[in-house]
Amino acid sequence: MEPIPARDLGAALACSSAPPAPATKASPGAATHPVSPGAATHPAAPPPLHSTAAATASRDRFTRQLMVCLWCQFGFFYGMSPLVLPVAEAFGDVHSAQGGAFLFGAGIMLALINVISGASILFLPLTAARCRRAAAAGMSAWLGGIALQALAVRQRLMAPFLLSFVLLGGGMGVFNLYLHVTLTRVFWAHDVARAHATAGFWIGFGAIVHALLFGVLSDAVGVVETLAAVGGLHAALLAHAWRAGFRHLDFYGEAAAGGGGGERGQSEAAATPALALLRTWKMVGVLFVFAAFMFCGMAMKMLLSAVFEQTLAMTHLQSTYYSALCLCFYWLCRAVSPLLGREDRVLTLFFWVLLLECVAYALTPLAIAAQRSWLFTLFRILSGGGFATLTSNITPLIARMFGLADLHNAIAVASWFEPLAGTGAAVAWLMHVGHEGEVAESYDLFFRLCSATVGVAAVVVAALAHWCDNEPPADARPQGQHRQQRSGGNEAISHA
Repeated sequence: MEPIPARDLGAALACSSAPPAPATKASPGAATHPVSPGAATHPAAPPPLHSTAAATASRDRFTRQLMVCLWCQFGFFYGMSPLVLPVAEAFGDVHSAQGGAFLFGAGIMLALINVISGASILFLPLTAARCRRAAAAGMSAWLGGIALQALAVRQRLMAPFLLSFVLLGGGMGVFNLYLHVTLTRVFWAHDVARAHATAGFWIGFGAIVHALLFGVLSDAVGVVETLAAVGGLHAALLAHAWRAGFRHLDFYGEAAAGGGGGERGQSEAAATPALALLRTWKMVGVLFVFAAFMFCGMAMKMLLSAVFEQTLAMTHLQSTYYSALCLCFYWLCRAVSPLLGREDRVLTLFFWVLLLECVAYALTPLAIAAQRSWLFTLFRILSGGGFATLTSNITPLIARMFGLADLHNAIAVASWFEPLAGTGAAVAWLMHVGHEGEVAESYDLFFRLCSATVGVAAVVVAALAHWCDNEPPADARPQGQHRQQRSGGNEAISHA
């Protein structure tokens, strides 16, 4: 079947803000979306494009299989902290720079994720055929990366080990913004918050399961066997996701029906170019906030088990269980916060969460000095929950600042700068190995750096809120969209 191109993100949101016409009776005067003449019949013989049943079935099939992929890939990414020290032992001393190989690889992985996803949503037209090919390539790269990583650890080869993160980042990049954010907004434009809450549930659950798998198995059988077992599990799950959903991925329903593949929608024509957005101080402020909390949050996620083990003298299994406990609150916030972060109050949410993280990071060295594991765990739970909340509300923040017309390009610009955040774990490790005092105090400087960073980000959010409360009315907004109301909460932030 000839792929039916989707409209750009803004057009998809605009045309699907109202429910589609019933399948049994077309609305009077409703426009039709003809299929290209001579197009082959789909093997599954789907109902016509207008059919609500076809749209719902396509959306639900896509969502179920996407959740499987997110559970595997994002669960691996956010739950891999128990592998840091075992891999460090395999490649060298845990107190040497080379021992941070896993953290350096994670930085490479995060860079590839965002370079690929950002470029794809800007430069690759969204078609069903292209999405099917992207899904197949992403799954293959992901499984190849795990296999190469296990082999590299077994042979203690640093170059192939770092190369494995290139494959993992490439595979995950496909499912990050291109299939996760972009297609989710196409299929769920009328209820996208619920779709992201569902994704957050499975991502958080996957992080907990992977943290336990990595910690328990690496302690029992070793890193190589652990990676092999997880790779086999992922191969089975991704093969099922391909057969059951992505192989038949197609766009049915009003949200994805568009014109010719080379035509641009009115919303895209009116959108501000990405480079022009980058030159605005508003985008600079958003990028700083984004990079600040990601720099600190990603470092904590990568180092969670290592910090428990090295600063509180825990065993590997104890640190794994404490890490899983911290991830439980991350799981809750990742699943619930997309339902709370509406555009009219997202700046309020960002301000108070960043302020809470600032306090938690500042007090963490005191908990370490007192060797109070429960207090240290509390601070990690709070910062992890804050990170989950902020991560889940990046899109509402960008929509609040730039509107739906520029949302597509603004997300892509933000993704270009996220690789800077991937350096957080490597910076923390280098501070740790360069510390000449007690090992328990080796991360104190990084915690203070994180406190200062998110504190400045909170001030930037207050400035953004003040600007939004005083900006002139926008002359051009997507058709059918009402002007966003300024909330009293934002005024409270601007005067805090």
